[in-house]
Amino acid sequence: DAAGDVPMGEVDAAAASLERLSVADPEVTEVLTLDPFHFMVQCLFDEFDADEDGYLSKKEFEALDGATEEEPTKLTPALWAAIRRVAGATSDRGLDVGDLAAIYGEPGQQAFSTNIASDFEGVFPEKAQVALIFDAFDTDEDGFLSRGELENLLQRVEHPHF
Repeated sequence: DAAGDVPMGEVDAAAASLERLSVADPEVTEVLTLDPFHFMVQCLFDEFDADEDGYLSKKEFEALDGATEEEPTKLTPALWAAIRRVAGATSDRGLDVGDLAAIYGEPGQQAFSTNIASDFEGVFPEKAQVALIFDAFDTDEDGFLSRGELENLLQRVEHPHF
């Protein structure tokens, strides 16, 4: 099965969402060129870097935490300093995208008890569907869609019951 362990009903629903997106859409292009972990980190970073200065300030990080946690953490100056230290932040301006990636950590290497997939899905439910499609059709699990995997995806969109 081209969809691996993902139930076909979920793939069909996600494929229907994909039909509404333009192939030239930069968000779709990003999904096809970034591995899922870094794509999710970049999207969350971009969403909460409100002043677009390339750093998440304490206030912006609190907004991310508030959007992804049922009970957001009150960031005291000491806790903010500890988060920055554990993430390896080198700027007084806040966390850059690499620091945020370090906080989420590659699967199994998280510095904190955070879950990038659930945070991403909570903030971007439609992009999460696209990521689901990516995972379903990345059959060799290398983080990229090969020509054959992409052709399989496009065939599935053109003929959803095939």
